[in-house]
Amino acid sequence: MQIDVDSRGQGLAVVNLQGRLDAAAAPTFKHQIVEAISQGNVRLALHIAHVSFMDSTGLGAMVSALKAARKASGDISIIAPSAQVQKLLRLTAMDRVFKVLGSEEEALQVSGTGQLERLVAMARSCGWSQDSIHDSIVRKEDNETTPPKPANDSGREQKDAACQNKVSARPLSL
Repeated sequence: MQIDVDSRGQGLAVVNLQGRLDAAAAPTFKHQIVEAISQGNVRLALHIAHVSFMDSTGLGAMVSALKAARKASGDISIIAPSAQVQKLLRLTAMDRVFKVLGSEEEALQVSGTGQLERLVAMARSCGWSQDSIHDSIVRKEDNETTPPKPANDSGREQKDAACQNKVSARPLSL
């Protein structure tokens, strides 16, 4: 398997893969992706049009890489998977976990946006009001860490506190 990590700046890298992502290649793939993440490339776009074969071990390595990226407040998208890889992603429902995109241009557009929208959606699902969300963003810009109270403070304090911590723990780069 050939793996080429092309850093594009601002935490974004396009990873071009060629060959087979199977049990033999998975450890090397995982190591290189974790290395790219540790170098600050937390938003990765895996260009896998030239991956001729992927097995469950390769898919597991991709899921591990996704977990590492998300732990670093990033994400992984997949660009132009081959027919065999598309079938594997559909059969395992991983096409719902990974963003599957058609081209590198689309990946570059998508990877540069969406973090704020995901944070706002997560905050709304926790019951935060629009004002609380705005205040949280302003606090993050001012490096203040106190999360706002959710709008629905009706007896679900433990769940709300856990949800607040989850939203507040996400760094925001505007």
